[in-house]
Amino acid sequence: MKKNLIIICFLFFSVSIFSKKVINRPFFSNSTHGYVSIEQVEINDTATILRMKVNMKPSHWWRISPDTYIQPSNHPDRLNITHAEGITLGENMYTKNGTSTFTLFFPPIDMNTQQLNFVESDCSDCFKIYDVDLTGNGIENLYDNEEYAAVRQPESQRKQVPNTEKSKSSVTYNGSAYNVLFSWKKKANDPHWASIGMAFADFDGMTDTNGELRTSTSYSFILNPIEYSIPLDHHWLLVSGLGIDWTRYHFKGNIGLEEVNGITQFVPAPAGTTYKSSKLLTYYLTVPLLLEYQTKIAKERSIFFSGGFVGYIRCYSKSQVDMNVEGGIQKINKGRDLNILPVNGRFMLQAGISKVNFFGYYSPFSLFEKDKGPDIKPVGIGVMLDF
Repeated sequence: MKKNLIIICFLFFSVSIFSKKVINRPFFSNSTHGYVSIEQVEINDTATILRMKVNMKPSHWWRISPDTYIQPSNHPDRLNITHAEGITLGENMYTKNGTSTFTLFFPPIDMNTQQLNFVESDCSDCFKIYDVDLTGNGIENLYDNEEYAAVRQPESQRKQVPNTEKSKSSVTYNGSAYNVLFSWKKKANDPHWASIGMAFADFDGMTDTNGELRTSTSYSFILNPIEYSIPLDHHWLLVSGLGIDWTRYHFKGNIGLEEVNGITQFVPAPAGTTYKSSKLLTYYLTVPLLLEYQTKIAKERSIFFSGGFVGYIRCYSKSQVDMNVEGGIQKINKGRDLNILPVNGRFMLQAGISKVNFFGYYSPFSLFEKDKGPDIKPVGIGVMLDF
């Protein structure tokens, strides 16, 4: 009898062990909001349990919709949430110290399920984590300490405190979305400044001068290596950063830009000589201040629009002509400073899908100092590829 009891206990223990599967810190392919993560998935005979973590500033609220569901890879239907622990579904919640954990319960799924999608309702701004891997394992702990508990938003503040944290950077620190970005892999809700691109360059006001621009060969190369963003809400970002602009303006005819008696002007070539080419080179550091709107239109695809002002800090400039001489071409430097404004600015508009965007710019200010050069204002249109 005692022996049989031991065998029964062993069998019961074995069944209880093998009827549960736990995956810590599962991998996933894409997440719409970087400050919400799945810390652990438990699959057992009665439920599928997701233990979650939120990193967010204590002054901002978040919530989990009662319409939340999971979609297992081997299951045709959605499995709706049954209940939650640590939060109230549909209620605005706060974190005490920047981090909160809570648990969501769903109907049981097959132990052999390879992946699932977590979807906090089907709204465009809701939390979504795609292709959560259920085959791996991790070693992270789960912040079970009581200090990480979420608390309900006070009634008196429900119409006073906006939710300003539903945007994600590619870098986070202590739950803050105020981060400098240097990202070579564009993610959802990342800003769209870090990029490489090209634009056709032109001038507004060239008809009032004795020069003519060759627009087909006037262009800018743009490299924006650093971006900085401040999320304002689900869709809106304030974007800044740092970039570099190399521009070449090619002029038609037998003229070149040079400074005469302190005034920069188009000067004809000396009698008996011809110019093979005439160009103005400018090199700038650029600093943007842009307001960006973006929204997802597919699982890994988003559209965005942004606009604002870009400051230009001149680093180098040169007027150069290539003169036809006997035996070849002679390059002649016609001047470097040329009274070009050391600091200038342009209005900029962008629109794009995922990593490709089209942009245009217009400067309300002349390229040259007032009364020290032609009143011509840079304009352009081009395309950029985001990092």
